[in-house]
Amino acid sequence: MTDPRIPDRSAVASPPRRDLDYRTVDAAKSPLDAGGQALVYEAAVPDDEPPDRIALKEPADPGTLTGDVVETFLEEARTWELVDRREREKHRWADSEHVVGVIDTGERLPWIAMEYMDGGDLAERLDGTDGLALDEALWVGECVCRGIELAHNYGVVHLDVKPSNVLFRTTPGDAWDVPKIADWGLARSLSERTRTMEGLSVTYAAPEQFEPDEFGDPDMLTDVYQVGALVYALLTGRPPYVGNRMSVMHDVVYGDPPAPPSAHRDDASPALDAVVSTALETSKRDRYDAVQIFRQALRAARTDRALPPIVADRLSADDRSPRVDAAESASTDTGSTDAASSDGDSTDADTGDPDEDLTFRERVEQIRAERSEDDGSPADDDTTNTSVADESEELTFRERVEQIRAERSEDGESPTDDDSGDSAEADESELEDLTFRERVEQIREERSEDGESTSDGSSNDSAETDGDTSGDDAGGSGAARTDGWFDPAAFPEGSERDLAAAIAGIESGTAELSLADAIARCDDRSLAAALAAMDAPDH
Repeated sequence: MTDPRIPDRSAVASPPRRDLDYRTVDAAKSPLDAGGQALVYEAAVPDDEPPDRIALKEPADPGTLTGDVVETFLEEARTWELVDRREREKHRWADSEHVVGVIDTGERLPWIAMEYMDGGDLAERLDGTDGLALDEALWVGECVCRGIELAHNYGVVHLDVKPSNVLFRTTPGDAWDVPKIADWGLARSLSERTRTMEGLSVTYAAPEQFEPDEFGDPDMLTDVYQVGALVYALLTGRPPYVGNRMSVMHDVVYGDPPAPPSAHRDDASPALDAVVSTALETSKRDRYDAVQIFRQALRAARTDRALPPIVADRLSADDRSPRVDAAESASTDTGSTDAASSDGDSTDADTGDPDEDLTFRERVEQIRAERSEDDGSPADDDTTNTSVADESEELTFRERVEQIRAERSEDGESPTDDDSGDSAEADESELEDLTFRERVEQIREERSEDGESTSDGSSNDSAETDGDTSGDDAGGSGAARTDGWFDPAAFPEGSERDLAAAIAGIESGTAELSLADAIARCDDRSLAAALAAMDAPDH
């Protein structure tokens, strides 16, 4: 059911484009806004064609204009007009009204006639407050994301998203006023070189706008950060960092993450904290991959739907809560088919086993905690152990692991080992006390001693790079692990993401490969992290 507070956007559609004679436009004497190097006036159009009231933007000091200033202003007009035209004319954006409409622009003289926004700007609405009501704040954030998403789809980035550039059209009754994005003065095509950051508001700027050499050139993910800072202000009444210009620049680039929204308001949940903090990551690769994913996360937080995987994974890593995992939250609510279909990352899991209520990743963490408490003792007393036959000696390490996995899945029985070369020398009762992971480790050590290589041709010594390769173990590999347990945190971030992607696909029921096949495609440095998960319930 549609929330009655969400207005009919057609009621606030941008006025039609038309040719205006700048000389006949009657502008007020005092400007509505005097930000940057331009002034905006309320103006009347003296004829019978709509609209009869517009906002007129022109340079702050037209008497001292240089050619560069005029060209920069006209370029803003062209960019703004392009984005607005796409929103008006393309069917895909028929339900979108989140870019301030352009009515006409000067061809030689620098002026822009635009839609008159009668509801003021977001900076005015936030002034002296602790933020908007929760649902309205999230909805406004969704609308801003939608307007930025439209621009991104045509290769345009805004690069100056802040409260004073979000204007409102009022709506009747109890419906929320509609926000639209204005001031595309810093916007640029992604094919162009980065412009100067003159006039940039530092409190809503991304790290790469201060240090592009360290964080990369500003791009679409810069807008993601800026919208994140805007949503933070919507929720708290203030930007993520405050202070003088230099202190804010330092904090944005080198400081600790800002206090989460829940530190400022009681109705902000851990899930909402994760939604916002993901957008505000210093490194671009840690943010949402696109602004539309941020929009989906805001909508999920507002409507209590399944969160995008990037947020669910963040929450799982923070507190291991099954409630906040995207796939799990959708699958445990059998009546919430909308939640499952909206994000496409949930499946039903109907089982009586309490451990089955945990996600695969959470089960791995549970096993890890148990093993840590037991100081290296087996994590599962019921784990069926596997011995290896002679013919498997010709297999690669990965193939041998797959063979063990297949044998474990057959009725939970352990095959006998009548004539194994290396295994025959081990005491049978000792083998039965090993977990599957420890048995895999034993195989890895045996193959390392024999000088054999992994399936990609590299030696086991080079594959076992989990940060501690020193030690005096006779086998040469004992120092690469702790009590038979690999530490995924010692492996590169990329390898963790590879594994997380494989696991997420299996949890959601959308995986095209089995976990084993997905692991086989990971690079060797992530193989150890993958093996650390294999003792969890078979997926």
